[in-house]
Amino acid sequence: MIGTTHAEIGAYLMGLWGLEPSILTAIAFHHCPQDSQEQAVGPLTAVHLANGFEYGLRQPNRNDSESWEDFDAAYLESLSINGDIKIWRQACADLERESL
Repeated sequence: MIGTTHAEIGAYLMGLWGLEPSILTAIAFHHCPQDSQEQAVGPLTAVHLANGFEYGLRQPNRNDSESWEDFDAAYLESLSINGDIKIWRQACADLERESL
């Protein structure tokens, strides 16, 4: 409606509140981390992964341990952490079950 995304608005607001640049980048690019200039594992990686895992937990038919649908695979491969996704996804699913 206003030509922007929730990620852009969130990053803008957090910038007004004085949050540090790495946090603003994590907010702004959490859906498309490959579009950022980040080249290392950091806040952006954590937020991107958390977003993907959380979405997968809400979509059980898509929580396949081999699915990359909720992640920017090229970004994760560039950080050499794509091999850990299956383990982390299972840990999130286990935590979700324990909290019920």
